[in-house]
Amino acid sequence: MTIIKAKDFTEKLSKAGHVRYTKQNASLGKYGPKNPKIISLGLGDPRPDTFIFSEVSATVANLYNKDGSSDSTDSAQTTISLSEKKSPGSLVEGLDVLLQYGDGYGVRSLLGYAKNLVKNSHCPQYEDWDVIISCGSTDGLDKATDVFLNDGDNIIVDEYTYINAIKTFEAKSYNQVSVGMDTEGMIPEELDRVCSNWQGPNPLKAIYLIPTGQNPTGTTMSLQRRKDIYSVCQKHDLIIIEDDPYYYIQFGDAPVADGETTLSPEYLSKLPGTKNLLPSMLLFDVDGRVIRLDSMSKLMAPNLRTGWITAQKRVIDIIRAHTDTTLIRANGLSMGLLSRLLLEEWKEEGFEKHVAFVQKQYVYRRNLLVKSMKERLGNMIEFSVPETGMFVWLKVNLPDEAKREGVVDELFEKMTEKNMLMIPGFLFSADQKNPNVKDIPYFRATFVYAPLEELDMAIERLETVLLEFGCKK
Repeated sequence: MTIIKAKDFTEKLSKAGHVRYTKQNASLGKYGPKNPKIISLGLGDPRPDTFIFSEVSATVANLYNKDGSSDSTDSAQTTISLSEKKSPGSLVEGLDVLLQYGDGYGVRSLLGYAKNLVKNSHCPQYEDWDVIISCGSTDGLDKATDVFLNDGDNIIVDEYTYINAIKTFEAKSYNQVSVGMDTEGMIPEELDRVCSNWQGPNPLKAIYLIPTGQNPTGTTMSLQRRKDIYSVCQKHDLIIIEDDPYYYIQFGDAPVADGETTLSPEYLSKLPGTKNLLPSMLLFDVDGRVIRLDSMSKLMAPNLRTGWITAQKRVIDIIRAHTDTTLIRANGLSMGLLSRLLLEEWKEEGFEKHVAFVQKQYVYRRNLLVKSMKERLGNMIEFSVPETGMFVWLKVNLPDEAKREGVVDELFEKMTEKNMLMIPGFLFSADQKNPNVKDIPYFRATFVYAPLEELDMAIERLETVLLEFGCKK
């Protein structure tokens, strides 16, 4: 079997990335408590016996019996605990480690879990890959771009993309180069055209993508689209930042159906669970050019602020050097509780059950909202049914007499007057200098937050607004 090593991209490093690359082994952490022979008078780690918590417990929500969402009859709740010291036979660190300073990689129990999940789910094609725990995808994005991009450098993005990514790039003075999209996300031919014709002062070095359930458009790249995008990135030697927070919220081939059908075993069997998901670009990354961002925010809870970054070892070590001097490492309590839950309470079977539960909840909501939109709005809007994630991206079909400067703002104000909210599409555009973007009547709707009984009510209110603007069903 041929062993593939990642390509060396150090010539592309940013100034900060280069400094961290050359200084990455300067950490004194290796002389800490891992070596019991050393009597440390050097490191400024507080004594664990002064820590304020000696035990932390959390009750795991019994989600699977709420609102008839599971056939399970087990109503017992589970409590997981973290003790002052690591329990005999446990894989999870004690609070003396979880609450202490540590290196930027993260606690070893969760790091091991993440590595195993990446290996089994995404099958990286080269040998020298690694993982580091992050504080979610936004933290990961900040660190990933910092490795390769300087102020004034270019980053390629979708025509419409994650609003916090746009703000992050603006704050870092990156030049955002937008590429056209279709119902599968970024168009490979458009990406190739932009790269081939590039004449800017700085080369194109990196691309930012959300391939699965893209925010805001809800598009999901097919397997072939992912391969085609990767091939173009190889051709033009681009670093790929693959942001995939909606990865496990895939709906597979499940069509839009009524509520009763959605709950049937035959319909639910169409959901992919954890075994039939579209692959990460890591699956065909033979160069080590993909930096993958994973997050627990959509599966567990957003403010656990826990995720991980997967990339070639050189890149992970640079990110670790960055983390050492900023966060130090992700929150110990969050990491410890997740480790206890995933490694010792749920294990693989429990994680699969939870993923299936989330997919079931969200496909049910998607179906309710989409059916309501089709029935109430008809030709007043156009949209594609999302196969993944949380969002529906729609365009209002305004009559000619309603097409005017400022009309999107008028629509938004009228919606809020009717007590319903969608986000105007221009806020997700990286091309804010284009004066025409603001008047293209795109909106992003989400089906995951509002109570079930209010989804149709919201679309009924939207129907009233669009009729006032002269839209025809």
